[in-house]
Amino acid sequence: MSTEPFPDIPPLYWSDALATGDARMDETHEEFVTQLAALRALPRHPPPANPRHHARGGRA
Repeated sequence: MSTEPFPDIPPLYWSDALATGDARMDETHEEFVTQLAALRALPRHPPPANPRHHARGGRA
């Protein structure tokens, strides 16, 4: 199994280039971009030693 770190992902910002022209959809997309930015701002933690154990909430 590879343990290479994920590459850096450039920041995502809402802009007019992302707008669709549908006000409701654009509002939803802008909120989604804002939420993604907040999640990405959280500290990164190393993955668990046994991902299967962690994902299943018990023994693998």
